[in-house]
Amino acid sequence: MGAQFNYAQCLFGGNGVGQNKEEAIKYYLLAANQGEPGALVNMGIYYYHGNVVKQNYSEAVKYFSSAANQGDPTALLSLGVCYMYGQGVKQDLVEAEKYLKLAHNQGNTDAKLQLTILNLMCINSKDNKT
Repeated sequence: MGAQFNYAQCLFGGNGVGQNKEEAIKYYLLAANQGEPGALVNMGIYYYHGNVVKQNYSEAVKYFSSAANQGDPTALLSLGVCYMYGQGVKQDLVEAEKYLKLAHNQGNTDAKLQLTILNLMCINSKDNKT
């Protein structure tokens, strides 16, 4: 699992081997299917942004969720953002806050910014209802 992930990293970045992103995806998938958090997060990111694979928010959420269940801070942040904007899941600001707080509590500094944005979204939403 770790070896597959490390080899995928090398292939993706061209570190010590010729860069081959398509081949890297194959190894990321092998590692992800075995529960490797880094591979799960990377596959989620690739599906989220449409990098090498076709953009698919639902697939991104699937990978982020698996890694988040293992407590990965990047996955927690990413899943929170998906809930915040309704990307691959129904928009749910309560779930977004839950995942962003978990990410922040694990030391993910980007989560603090996203929590601030979320709070502004909630304030604007309340203002628009009055």
